[in-house]
Amino acid sequence: CMVVIKIRRVPADKMVEINGIENFVQPLGQTCGTLLMAQILALVGGWRTVYQGICLLMILCAVLWILFYSKVNRRDPDIPVQRPDSSNPSREKEKSPLLLALSQKTVILYALAYPGTIIIWIGFFYYFPSYFMSERGFTDVQAGLATGLFPVFSAIASIVSPKLSKKLDVNKSVLVGSGIALSILYFIILQISSLPLLCLVSAFTGFVSYLP
Repeated sequence: CMVVIKIRRVPADKMVEINGIENFVQPLGQTCGTLLMAQILALVGGWRTVYQGICLLMILCAVLWILFYSKVNRRDPDIPVQRPDSSNPSREKEKSPLLLALSQKTVILYALAYPGTIIIWIGFFYYFPSYFMSERGFTDVQAGLATGLFPVFSAIASIVSPKLSKKLDVNKSVLVGSGIALSILYFIILQISSLPLLCLVSAFTGFVSYLP
């Protein structure tokens, strides 16, 4: 849904800023979910009910999207739309979009790299809190604090990164540097026993993870 809305409603020169705002909202929602999950579990009586409730909300959102799609589908007349060259219709049949994308090394590299960053990010939220509690002797409150700082600083990075990309031509350096830094930071987190230091590294890792 977000892709359709952005393609139809957002000018190309504003896309970076919109992506930053979108990524800013996402970790804020994750933070709220992390902070409120204990209360939600107590309120509804267990994780199964939480899953069922979320499924119903997802179905409701899907229905609402279908009902209101016609409004979203209207293009803004002030936004120019790039259309394919119709002078040579045979060009579109030469290669399918998928084959055309797979023929570019950048697309293949992105397809491999992006899931990797997401998998390790999910691993942090699912695995690290129990690791801190079992291996480092932290309480659930301490583990939650260290984990909760991660998305907060991810949100900050989402707001900062569009401004940096406009002022400084360091996009490639940020992408490569963040990938190297994350590999080191995730390893360092596993070695830390001090809660204040863990919170500091967790916050910095959250920032670096959303910067690229």
